[in-house]
Order: sequence, then C-alpha cells, then structure tokens
Amino acid sequence: MQLLVATLAQQISTDAGVISCTQFRDAKALQLALSEGCLFDLLILDYNYEEFGGLALLRWLRTHQKSTVPVIMLSQRNSERDIADSLSAGADDFMAKPFRPIDLMARIERFLTIMEVARGRDAHPSCHRRQDGSRAVVQR
Repeated sequence: MQLLVATLAQQISTDAGVISCTQFRDAKALQLALSEGCLFDLLILDYNYEEFGGLALLRWLRTHQKSTVPVIMLSQRNSERDIADSLSAGADDFMAKPFRPIDLMARIERFLTIMEVARGRDAHPSCHRRQDGSRAVVQR
C-alpha cells in the first residue's frame, strides 16, 4: 500500500497541483483522526482493513460523523453483495482489486474536481493542510 500512496501522491501532484496523501496504519487510526475533527477531501478505504473493517468504518463515518466526504472503496472482494453493501453503506465508488491505476486516478480527479466546484477553489479543509494550501487524500 505504501507504493500505491507514493504513486498517487506523485501522479496527482504532477497533474493537479500539490496533494497531500496520508496513509493510516489501520482503520482505527483513521477513525481516531476523523473523530478528532480531521477533514479530508477524499477517502480511499480498503474493504478488508484488519480488526475493524473498511465497511464498518464507512458505516460509522456516514452514521455517527454525518460526513459527506467522497469515499472510494477498494476490495479484493468483488461479489455483487460486497459491491452493493459498500454502496448502501455510503461509498461513492467501488473498485475491485486488482485495478488499473489510471482508472483510480481518473476517479480521484473526478471527485476532487467535484469537491472544488462545490466548495470553491480555495476551500480545502484538512488536518494535514500545508502552508501552500495542499489538499489531503487519504489512503490506507
């Protein structure tokens, strides 16, 4: 996953300005960051987080946090039920592994563009916001 995060950060930074990608060691660490008020432009969750699954985290995010942040769910599980469960829990998109990086990049760029239009080009709240105004993309 570290390679995916590094690749995403490099590719998005090249194509869309400066982006900050943050990797969390597990779903509980991400849940803690979110419960402490960290805001992100986009979350990329793995359905198969250990101990506390990505689906459970997504349900918590939508139910208890009332968050509308876009979520892309990645999973090795690709049955119709897994996809339907993810979308019903509030995922905005679902990608089965293995996936083509160019497809993931296109989806990330689409969601970031939607968020920019919805909030205005200068509004990118994030607990990892830099002085240069970089946006945060979260990846496990």
